[in-house]
Amino acid sequence: MMAAALACGVGAVVSGTTAAVLWCLVPKHLMDGFHVIVSRQVRPPAGITVHRRALDPSERTHHFGVPVTTPARTLLDIAPLVSARRLSRAIRQAEVDGLVKHDALVELARSSRPGAPALRAALAPGSTPTRSGYEDDVADLLRGPGAPGFETNARVFGHEVDVWVPSLNLAIEVDGGRWHDTPQARHEDAVKQAALEAAGVKVTRLGSD
Repeated sequence: MMAAALACGVGAVVSGTTAAVLWCLVPKHLMDGFHVIVSRQVRPPAGITVHRRALDPSERTHHFGVPVTTPARTLLDIAPLVSARRLSRAIRQAEVDGLVKHDALVELARSSRPGAPALRAALAPGSTPTRSGYEDDVADLLRGPGAPGFETNARVFGHEVDVWVPSLNLAIEVDGGRWHDTPQARHEDAVKQAALEAAGVKVTRLGSD
């Protein structure tokens, strides 16, 4: 990534899915070559896609020494390029890692810039894959003689739930850890619970400090 930016000259920054991979917001397999934003016409080496556009200084930074678009700008750029589910997860990851503020993303999504409509659609209004030690503790409590069978991280009516007890028609959501403590996370959790309850599933939420 550093080589790609340097090959495009002074002021070039990696962007799009390349930046999203650098920030660990999307998996590596979504990076289709190297994308770089430049402010002047350049002839890049093979394998590098350049995007000539104005970039505000506030949208530039460095990560691991690599010149890159900020996390917020990166989310804006990838918004129309990835699925709504992938974008929502990237937003959630950025919030959990402290890379963006939810209110700032909401403000960015209100702009008329490319990507804003897709970002706006994915964001939680206003201003919740749990696989944790706490989830393991809950599963341990459900094991034992006479205990009902259960599944972890099961698909129920199109939604993933932390613990599913089929015989009781019960979904247990384990809200431990930082994954469930952001505006995006709380919104997604509320939407999922409403959908499950509408389908007749009983939902119990367990939290931890």
